Amino acid sequence: MLWIGSCAGTFYAFDKHTGRISWSYDIHQDGNQTSFHGNPLVTNSLILIGTDKSCASDGIGHVYAFDKASGAVRWKYRTTGIPSDIARIGSIVYVASFADQLFALNLDTGRLRWKFTTGKANPECQIPTSAVVVGKKVLYAGFDNMLRSFDGKSGKELWQRNIGERATTRLSVVGNSIYLGTSAKRLLRVSADDGRIQGELSLPASPEGRILVDRDSIYVFLENREDRTGYLTRTNLNLSALQWVQKSSPEWSSEWPRLWNGLLLAGNCHGELEAFRTSDGAHQWSDKLQGCLRSIGTDSDGAPIYVGAQEGTIYAYSPSSQGSTAPNTSEKRYPAFSP
Repeated sequence: MLWIGSCAGTFYAFDKHTGRISWSYDIHQDGNQTSFHGNPLVTNSLILIGTDKSCASDGIGHVYAFDKASGAVRWKYRTTGIPSDIARIGSIVYVASFADQLFALNLDTGRLRWKFTTGKANPECQIPTSAVVVGKKVLYAGFDNMLRSFDGKSGKELWQRNIGERATTRLSVVGNSIYLGTSAKRLLRVSADDGRIQGELSLPASPEGRILVDRDSIYVFLENREDRTGYLTRTNLNLSALQWVQKSSPEWSSEWPRLWNGLLLAGNCHGELEAFRTSDGAHQWSDKLQGCLRSIGTDSDGAPIYVGAQEGTIYAYSPSSQGSTAPNTSEKRYPAFSP
């Protein structure tokens, strides 16, 4: 199956081989909401996803638990917009809202277990970082520039660390360490045990989106919003230095570099899908698609690549063996969607 949330307000489940719609759900029937911004949580029988209408004053959001096979709504939890990923510890799931709130919900019923809020306003309508879990702890970076750790069951705060500036990337977990980027153009490594800063790296621009960790390497997009320049970078887990930097104009529009057959994939709003070698960042091939490329998905067996454009097209294709600009493409068009 391939799951996609459309910014026109529909969640789709596709057969990944044919593009046929297996089921769909229109979220407009439940109120003033349109968008999906986070990755879903997939269990044996359920798929959980959050919805929002950005920061609209009259907008709402839900956490939905769909039956994975049929699309039937098992439960839904209504609140302010939920643009975050969904994390899980056992029978509890964790989501974050545009209002800088962290919710803990029962996986089976959607019942609220506990809630935390920083009380910090979000006038620029920034997407919050998603909560992540390490063991039995939940970690969350709020708009108040604090990274906090909570007991996953009770919600008791265990520690907090001032990271200086707003987190601009999602949190990424490696062992007992948390990696995140900030608006101060820095990449941080923080101990999940006590919040101690274990490493720090200055960057040429602000890190954005999601951080990809592959074995002993970290890959992350950077963005200079003044001149719309983007960067693809690699460093090591110790954050000792940037190992290579690939500059791009315009900036990348896909949310993070995706690993595929030993290459890194990235897309921009000119419809250009680019592939780079992981070892040194050398450009390998490019494909020209249509639209602003927002999401790139890869399968465990290496092919095909799934690409979603903001204008509403979904591509499933395999590049030629030479990596030319003529992919073997199967195209489906649906209302515009977010990654």
